[in-house]
Amino acid sequence: MSSWGRLVREQQGRIVIEPVRRKAYKLDKLLGGITIKNLHKPLDTGAPVGKEIW
Repeated sequence: MSSWGRLVREQQGRIVIEPVRRKAYKLDKLLGGITIKNLHKPLDTGAPVGKEIW
């Protein structure tokens, strides 16, 4: 997957497309942001319907 995205905007009646560097995320930093206040309760998705294994 590319680390570049594209910003598309209109400027003075013209369409402008610019490459934009995507932000890199670190899993440990994201997990460090989980707190009791923002942690959701477990979600029951029902019984398996295909070949998934839980």
